[in-house]
Amino acid sequence: MPFEPEVVSSPGIHTQRQVEALYAASKYFGEGVAKEAFISTGITASYAVLELPPMNASVGVEQVVLVAGFMQPKDTWAHFIDSLLSKWNQKQRGVGLSILVLDNRGFGGTDAPFGMYSTRTMAEDILALMDHIGWRSAHIVGGSMGGMVAQELALLDLRRVRSLTLVSTSRDRYKASGRSLGLMVRKTFSFSSVPAKANSMVDTLFPQEYVATTRIAETGESVRSAIARMYELQLKKWPEPSLSGVMGQTAAVQTHFVSDERLHDMNDAGFPILIVSAMLDDVIPAAESIVLKEHLSGEHVHTLFFDTGGHGAICQYADEIADEVIETMRRASPPLNGQYTNDFKCSGSIFSEDVWILFCVALDQLKPLLRFTSRLPHHWSATRPQAKYLEQHIACPGKTLKVLTFDNRRVGDSDAPCGIYSTSGMAQDTLAPLDVLGGRTAHVGGVSLGGMIAQEIALGAPNRVQSLSLLATTSGSLMPDASAYSSIFTTIMSSDPTKVPCPSCIRSRS
Repeated sequence: MPFEPEVVSSPGIHTQRQVEALYAASKYFGEGVAKEAFISTGITASYAVLELPPMNASVGVEQVVLVAGFMQPKDTWAHFIDSLLSKWNQKQRGVGLSILVLDNRGFGGTDAPFGMYSTRTMAEDILALMDHIGWRSAHIVGGSMGGMVAQELALLDLRRVRSLTLVSTSRDRYKASGRSLGLMVRKTFSFSSVPAKANSMVDTLFPQEYVATTRIAETGESVRSAIARMYELQLKKWPEPSLSGVMGQTAAVQTHFVSDERLHDMNDAGFPILIVSAMLDDVIPAAESIVLKEHLSGEHVHTLFFDTGGHGAICQYADEIADEVIETMRRASPPLNGQYTNDFKCSGSIFSEDVWILFCVALDQLKPLLRFTSRLPHHWSATRPQAKYLEQHIACPGKTLKVLTFDNRRVGDSDAPCGIYSTSGMAQDTLAPLDVLGGRTAHVGGVSLGGMIAQEIALGAPNRVQSLSLLATTSGSLMPDASAYSSIFTTIMSSDPTKVPCPSCIRSRS
């Protein structure tokens, strides 16, 4: 039965306090607030952590990640942060709040490598950044493209999501209307004046009836004028987008898709979900949020649909959405407090006395150790690798040698998702089962491609590497000579790569 949303009415921006919140970027993003970090996905990310300390240590701190939309910098969240902090102080009685915001891959202070980005890749960036700052879990809020990224983030590791808020977004690729496509082109490539661009953004993101008729109660100023002035200030400060970033993020929104099965996995995880949309949104219509709700059902899923809102609902209704986000966070279970939880079962116990060896195999190899086999839980990862490990005793009393190896993406029993893989992404695949099995550190070794992955593990998580062994590998990309291509192609296409002879002539380009 199709979902019929219960639509709410609200005045949106109509007071001077709400207008002042529109210009809050300088309040929260002054000099020295933004930081940079080289993360395990191989890029340098620009981010900021805004903190409201707890009243005392006993009440703790909640952590929330805000994920921005297409070609939007981290300070685009300033007005919402202002509302969120104000509401938080009123409702949470001394509980602290830490807010992580970042420039997505392809914009602002974050690297914009050439290539086809995906919402999954951008989600991996955020998880890597959470690792960097030491966050094991967080409440995730994503708007527009950020909501697409938030879905992929949740599916990458459902255990790290305490609640999920999806604002004006879709489970499907972006389907541009004439007006929204015009906005993207004018905002990204136009030589129009800043005021003209700002007015174009207002026209596209907000319903005409709302901006034409609503006035600020205290001053009589039109809402259109107040919002346009905000965008003018932002556009003057925002960096010019790079071609690589525009192409990359465009590819991400054009290829995004979360299947029914994966949405059901997300739903089954049970964390609180809030779906927010507006009935007059013609960039990502409310029908897309209705589809999300039809697949995400149960008492843990709440909705908020505005009758006169547009795609800029997160701005138009910042106070109302902040209220619901806080309620969604309050519905969540207690934080993980630094510990992962899972239902993975393996033979034997895992103690601090264990000695772990993490072995990364080459392109043409299946896992060589087949003594113990168990599939990781279905919700563990979007790729669900088939992990296998071998436990052996060694001479040192009280210690156990445990060797972990598994099928890389596309090989053997592991999934083969479409897209461009990277050694940094495969390094994250490798560390995840080690987390599930309880290994804090390991001796890491790798052969050929596995050696490249092992290098990324060492660079992305050096505190987890006890030693590093690199066999027949390179620090640069592989450039096989002509005689090797036949064997490599046969290896890739073969149903049994173990029977394919290894290419003998591979040289490296460092």
